Amino acid sequence: MCYVQMIMAAVGIVTDAAKGVQQRKAEQRRLKYQSAIARNNAITTMHKARDAKERGEKELVRHSRSAGNLKAQQVAAFAANGLNLGSGSPLTTLEDTAKLARTDQETIRENTRREVSPLLVQASQFERQSNQLTKIRKDAKKANKKRNTVFFMTGDPLWLGSSTDAQAQNAGNMLGAIGGAAGGGGGFGGGGK
Repeated sequence: MCYVQMIMAAVGIVTDAAKGVQQRKAEQRRLKYQSAIARNNAITTMHKARDAKERGEKELVRHSRSAGNLKAQQVAAFAANGLNLGSGSPLTTLEDTAKLARTDQETIRENTRREVSPLLVQASQFERQSNQLTKIRKDAKKANKKRNTVFFMTGDPLWLGSSTDAQAQNAGNMLGAIGGAAGGGGGFGGGGK
């Protein structure tokens, strides 16, 4: 009867261990997936920013050509009517046209900056989010390896569900003590992280 209870307890421990391992693997996959989504969002947003900048540059070129054409039409019209371009209304008209063209060009540049800047910030945030999720996943993977080692060394199922750094550190210290007692030189423990 005693053997049956021991076997049942062992089966329970192994089942709990398998559940814990599967849960941690699922969490690892979730973090990896979210990190990939954030990285893809960063890439997509950078493409949008690049596209907005290129559209702004094309609009600036288009406007410059249009302003040049308008000036040429004005000069031709004034010359056709025999007006002096160096003074009076023709000169004022040409100067005003040039000022308005410069103002429009600056507006196009500013609108482009206003469209591109938030996209660059958003891309940076997505990249940072991806990096953070990757770091969390790697840190969790290291902690899981420690937990699995403690479980298999001690048979204590409580370590399977532990998630705090203090518990992981205590587990490392316990392994260090086991390794030190066996002449192994400290194992995981030894105090610091």
